[in-house]
Amino acid sequence: MMTMKRYVFLLMVIIFITSCKKYEEGPKFTLRTPEKRLETTWATDKISINNQVYDDNIQVTFSKKETPHTDYDGDFNLSENYTIDTVTYNTGLYGFWQLSDDKNTIYLYYSYVNSSFGVGYVTGRDNWIIKKLTKDEFSVDFYYGNIKRHLDFNKQ
Repeated sequence: MMTMKRYVFLLMVIIFITSCKKYEEGPKFTLRTPEKRLETTWATDKISINNQVYDDNIQVTFSKKETPHTDYDGDFNLSENYTIDTVTYNTGLYGFWQLSDDKNTIYLYYSYVNSSFGVGYVTGRDNWIIKKLTKDEFSVDFYYGNIKRHLDFNKQ
């Protein structure tokens, strides 16, 4: 009888672990919170826009909340480098980030842009839909109008 209880318990544990997958692309199971996995520096491995791959280079750092600002989970700093017709452009975005209540979306609130075109204030919010968030890999989808961007990041 005891052996049957062990098998049932083991089966329940296996079912629980395999059903814990939060994001479409993983991980299947983790003890680290999404916030802890996100709080690091990431660099793009692949960028696709409307399913076409590009050579942009994006680096983003998510840091935990340093100030007692209660509306956000932390600060972010994003830099993007890209080339069009042999001219290289650099763009920087700075602001706050917040995970949605269901932990499936990162809201990026930015108010400052520093780019090759000049320095200025631009306010906005991007919604990054998390597809994968492991300790070493991170993938998101987001849209500019009807243009879908998919970013695959590796931990730096």
